[in-house]
Amino acid sequence: MKKSTLLIGTLLAIFCTLSTAEKKPYYKWKDSEGNVQYGERPPKGVKYEIIKIHSGKKNSRASAKPAATQTDTSQQAEDNSLHNELRKAKERIDEGCRVAKINMETLKTASRIGVDDGQGGRRLITAEEKAKKMEETQKQIDRYCIKKG
Repeated sequence: MKKSTLLIGTLLAIFCTLSTAEKKPYYKWKDSEGNVQYGERPPKGVKYEIIKIHSGKKNSRASAKPAATQTDTSQQAEDNSLHNELRKAKERIDEGCRVAKINMETLKTASRIGVDDGQGGRRLITAEEKAKKMEETQKQIDRYCIKKG
C-alpha cells in the first residue's frame, strides 16, 4: 500500500503540473523494489531516464515544419504513454479518496466493527483501535482527496 501511495502521490504531482510544464524535464526510474517512480529531480545513485513533456501547443512556425519524423512519432507515443499512466494514477487516487471516505463514514457510524484476529477468527476492535483507524483514515483523506476551490 505504501509503495503504491508513493507512486500515486508522485504521479499526481506530475499530473497537476503538466498543464504548466512546457519544456521542463521529468525523471523516471525504478526504486529498490522495482516500482516505477517519477519526479522533477533526478534521484541520486540510481539510473534514470529523462522525460520531456511537450505542451501540445502549436507555435506560429508549426506550419513551416516538415512532416513528423520517426523520432517525433516515437516522442509522441512516449508522451501519450505517460499521459495514460498519469490518467490511470489519477483514477487510482480518486478511488483511494472514495474508499477512504466510505471507511471514515463506517468508522463514525458503526457501533461494532469486526476485524480478523490473525488466527482465522474475528474480534471487535477496541475504542483505542477505532480512534487510531480514524486518524489513519483522515490522513488518507487528506492525501487522496484533492480539495477544489
